[in-house]
Amino acid sequence: MKRRSAARLAGLSVAAALWGGPAALAACQGRDLFPILKTLSPLAFARMAAVVEATPFAEGRLFRLTAGGKTSYVFGSLHLSDPRATDFSPALREALAKSDTIVVEMAESAEDLDNVGKDDPARLRATLVADKDRRAERLLAREEFGRLEALLRHRRVGGAPAIELKATALALLLDLPPCAAEASDRQRYADALLVEAGQRKGAAVVGLETFFEQIESLDGLTRAEERDLLTATLKQRDQAEDALETTLARYAEKNLGWLLAWTRSAEPLPFVAGAQIPPVFFDRLITRRNYRMRDRALPIAARGGALVVVGAAHLPGAEGLLSLFRQAGYEIERIE
Repeated sequence: MKRRSAARLAGLSVAAALWGGPAALAACQGRDLFPILKTLSPLAFARMAAVVEATPFAEGRLFRLTAGGKTSYVFGSLHLSDPRATDFSPALREALAKSDTIVVEMAESAEDLDNVGKDDPARLRATLVADKDRRAERLLAREEFGRLEALLRHRRVGGAPAIELKATALALLLDLPPCAAEASDRQRYADALLVEAGQRKGAAVVGLETFFEQIESLDGLTRAEERDLLTATLKQRDQAEDALETTLARYAEKNLGWLLAWTRSAEPLPFVAGAQIPPVFFDRLITRRNYRMRDRALPIAARGGALVVVGAAHLPGAEGLLSLFRQAGYEIERIE
């Protein structure tokens, strides 16, 4: 099965780990959905606004952490290669210059990931492949399953191995629209660019999670939740380019609270009922991992001189990384 990226939300390095790289977005022609949603679904938009109003650290992408006289930084990235994600500001470049440790979600190299299947094939299969009674063919109605097969073929990931994947892996695999082709070496995503820049100046690179930890974080959904996840994935396919553009637009505006509220909302797409991704999926993908990343980042940040780079969706919220750092005694200052 050909590997490809499936990272749309800020924070989906799980998908990048699965399918091997950033997305080339130049061919996409999506629309920002917010003006449409505001006009057609004013009540839903107002509910999102209320959520954002109550969200700690709803704005900003780069923050300074200070405790015990030591300073480190946290940056919320998008795992995409669009210029809006990879054109780094002078403030971020300055934070990078002051950092001798670059902390990312996963530091395993492409070679490391290639060796995963060779080193522990049984665990890899258990991590990615669904039990027979939890495969898409058993979860979906016949018509829906046919649409899923067609979608996989359209994305050029058809074949038995793909259709046997867990629902969570399928959802990530199919997240990006077809226009987001595999990137060349000249189109690396933000995290990779920051790691490369740090390595050029001799900075250490530390990962907060392993490949298996990231993927296994998504386990535990019920059959009904897995079915709802696949159904929502199919319903979102026709507006995938719009969803991608909406994500990039919020990120460019530094409105991460809006980004998080929209992705978790009951009506993320106009005229598409049932397109909400099950909340439990986001809880496992984002919230649960926030606590693990907090625990592992704290001793590194305590030494000072660290730049912590995680998906943007991990930053805002009462259980976001910034709130968790503040609870641990850090002073949090927004830089941009």
